[in-house]
Formats: sequence, C-alpha cells, structure tokens
Amino acid sequence: ACDAVLRMSSDDGLKVWVNGEAVHENNIDRGGMLDQDQAPVVLKAGINTILVACTQNLGGWNFALRITRPDGIALPFSQAE
Repeated sequence: ACDAVLRMSSDDGLKVWVNGEAVHENNIDRGGMLDQDQAPVVLKAGINTILVACTQNLGGWNFALRITRPDGIALPFSQAE
C-alpha cells in the first residue's frame, strides 16, 4: 500500500474512481493540458482498479492519467497476468 497522486488531463470533463470509490470529478468544457487535475489517493497492495469516465462537448477529445508518488515521481507499473 502507498500514498499516490493521480495527475489527469482531459478534453472535456472527467470522473475517476479507484477501487470503486469516486476520487475526483470535474465537469468542465476545456482543452486537455498535462496535469490539469490532481487527486490524492491511497493505493492498496496488489491490484488496484481505476475507472475513468470522460464527457465530450465540442471539438476533439483526449484524456491522460499519470500515477505518481506525492513528490511527483512516477510509480512503477506492473500489469496483472
């Protein structure tokens, strides 16, 4: 288990759940830029589930998510088999 920060960008709004718990919501109309939103989370040891829902208004769309330690250093990623 560890403390982490989800660093997100979106075009347009988004809502994020970690392990079934809503941790962030921003219903907005905007263009995406790196790390627009941040949400502190506690990740459990082992597998964690992250679900993201994005809204779309006008124009294109995009989404990005980075998972870092609170100091901004990326957490290592391992994929379940």
